[in-house]
Amino acid sequence: MKARAIVRHFRNFKLVYAPVLISLCMVLGLSLLTFGFLYSADEVEGTYRPLLIKAGILLIIQALLVVAWIFRSFKLLSKLASCDRAIRRSEYLKAQAYANVAWQYAQTLQASDSLYGMTLANLTRVARLQGNYDDAESFGQKWVWASEQAWGSDHPNVVYAIREFAETYLDIARYDQAQPLLEKALSFWESTPRPDLLAMALCLGALGRLWHQLDRNDKAEAYLRRAYAIVQDRRIDDALAGMTIAHGLASAFAYQGKLAEAETLVRTFLERIEKTFAPESHIVAATLYQFALIRFLQRRYAEGEPMARRALSIIQKITRNNELALAMYCSLLGRLLTALAQLDEAEVLLRLALRSREEYLAPEHPFVAESLECYAQVLKAQGRFLEATEFVHRAEQIRAIHAPRRND
Repeated sequence: MKARAIVRHFRNFKLVYAPVLISLCMVLGLSLLTFGFLYSADEVEGTYRPLLIKAGILLIIQALLVVAWIFRSFKLLSKLASCDRAIRRSEYLKAQAYANVAWQYAQTLQASDSLYGMTLANLTRVARLQGNYDDAESFGQKWVWASEQAWGSDHPNVVYAIREFAETYLDIARYDQAQPLLEKALSFWESTPRPDLLAMALCLGALGRLWHQLDRNDKAEAYLRRAYAIVQDRRIDDALAGMTIAHGLASAFAYQGKLAEAETLVRTFLERIEKTFAPESHIVAATLYQFALIRFLQRRYAEGEPMARRALSIIQKITRNNELALAMYCSLLGRLLTALAQLDEAEVLLRLALRSREEYLAPEHPFVAESLECYAQVLKAQGRFLEATEFVHRAEQIRAIHAPRRND
């Protein structure tokens, strides 16, 4: 996989022409040196002889500089490929280490060099996956700027950067900043004669996620249906991107009460996934989570609890440092346990989810409000009504911030 990635990047940046340049410089340089040293001063006018020698030396130095540049580019691309692989495996600390080394190599590059933008892309993704949203925002802004320097403002690579940067704003509930960026990216693909359909689907999926987080699941469903139709048409609905879109669509169905449609969609994917992926993989955990969520909304708590518990167990093994992912899975299991009157364990899980979301998310994020409401519910079930009131009040304040957007 790493070799394929390196070959692809070398093609993208036309490094295949570098050996030709090296050969020409070396041949010309050696020829000039030979001509300058071996021929006598009578055969070569004395004035031109030192010029020939200097020109030969300069050409050889140029060839060596190109060799050094290729070597450095190869090392940089190798680190970027390793970073990508670590991200796919949810090994975020390793990914951060690779990205940091790549960034050191990239410091010598111009902002207009495409490799510089690729390095910023990986730094943005790693920071976002670890919940370092200040870094993710900073690197994301630089990534978009560097892409514009390298490709021009209307290039697809710039649009890729804009879409991923916008998802950072989604993570921290800055919807007013995320929405125009996502709509700009979607508009680009819709107006392009030969669009990248997967990129368009990801834009639609991100807009669906935005409206889902704002409790406008009718609008979320419209975007997610379009996105899912694209991945189905391209027959990549069982790839990671397709499954992510499918999970979003299932959530939109479930929160609108379309539980039969949600269950059918998730059941289909669970059967495919368990045959294709390792039992302890992120996509298996995410699908189990969706199934457990549906069971919770169906009030079939006893059936949902083992699914949620298994999903949390998988996430704890493969993403130990992703506190936000753990918070999401702890929250669902805690809600199920609250409904099953297993209140002590439920309180521990919901308190953990609330603490993680308060630490990693913006104070006004809807997920913080959700955790406050869930924690208040378990406190009420324990008879701690006075404590619960404080959490309910904080949740209402957050919901009020997003109420105007929900009414759009």
